[in-house]
This record gives sequence, structure tokens and C-alpha cells, in this order.
Amino acid sequence: MQAKGHSLFQVESTVFLSPNNVLTRIGAAAVAYKGALRQVALAESQHNARVTAYRIKLMLVTENLRAHANIEYIRAKRSLDIYRSKPGDYPLNVKLLEDPAEFSENDWENHALLGEEIVRGINCCRTELRYIIRFQREVIDHHLSVDTISDFPTFYQSPVYGRDKHGIDFEFLEDIPEKVVEENVTRTSDLFKAVDILLSLLKPGHEVQKCDLRSFGKSP
Repeated sequence: MQAKGHSLFQVESTVFLSPNNVLTRIGAAAVAYKGALRQVALAESQHNARVTAYRIKLMLVTENLRAHANIEYIRAKRSLDIYRSKPGDYPLNVKLLEDPAEFSENDWENHALLGEEIVRGINCCRTELRYIIRFQREVIDHHLSVDTISDFPTFYQSPVYGRDKHGIDFEFLEDIPEKVVEENVTRTSDLFKAVDILLSLLKPGHEVQKCDLRSFGKSP
């Protein structure tokens, strides 16, 4: 019986810790907690750095695309001015734009890091790029002349006036397809405007340019 009692005493005695052991464990827990906080702070700092780096990368790409879109708009406007002063049947000269790899749908996870508003801006730019590249390829591949209509034209509205059989005057707006020389201006201005808006979201202090650009085309 004594042996059993002695054994029981030994088991129960291991449950209690000396004050020094308690303080040691508390100190170790505090050190571990502080270490965990540092790891969390480091991970957050690294994440923020990656987001900032990607924002800057996308901003530089957008600035470059904006510059190219502006050049193409100026060229398109010049071609339209020449056509209006000297109408004729001659090929429209366009330069095929490149679709930046950074705008790819495959990078949606990186885009999402920058927030919903920028994601929508990227999607708008990607859409306008798809429209204008399709238009440019058609012009180049089929040697379209300035006064022809593309397969997917943009439209402008023209007022139509008339009088019905009851003698009542009426008026409505009719959608008229633009000639390719006109569509070229609309497409390039649409792209410039979309890219300019995106840049205003990516670059602090950048304001959307207020210039004589046409409103977005009605037809894809």
C-alpha cells in the first residue's frame, strides 16, 4: 500500500510547477507571440510591396498605351481632315496596335489586388483594344478604302424629319454607319479615353484629359 501511495504522490506532484518554471513559460510564450506578430507584419509589408510594384508596372504599361493611342488618334484625325478636304477612293493607312500582355485575362488575380474599380478599368481598355485591333486587321487584310464600311462599324446619329399621311410632322434620330476613315477616329478616341481613365486610377494626381475626343462608339 505504501508503494502505491508513493507512486500516486509522484504522479500528482508533476502537475505543479515552480514559480520559476511558470515565469519561464510565460516569457517563452511572450517571445513567441512577438515573433508571430513580426512575421505577420513582415508578410503584410511584403504583400503591400508586391501590390505597389504591380501597380507601378501596370501604370507604366498604361502610360505607354496612352501615348500610342494618342498618336493613332492624331493620325486618324489627320486622315479624316484630308478626306473631307479631298474626298476619294484610296486605302486607309493604319498601324496595328499591340495588346499589352499585362491586360490579359490570365492575370486576373494580380488585377484583383488593385481593387474592383481598376479591374473594371482594365476590362474596359481590353474591350476597346479588342474592337480597334479587329478593325485595324480588317482594314489591313482587306485593303479597305477610306469611304467603305467595315463589317462592324460604329455609328453616328442623323436627324430625320418628315410628315406622315395625316399631315403631322415627325422627327427622329437615325443611326448611320461611319465610313472607315471616320470609324478610325472613333475607335482611336474610344481607346484613348478608356486608357486615360485607367491611368487616372493608377497614377495619383493624373486627371482625365479634357479634349475634343468623340464619345464612345455605339457599335462593337
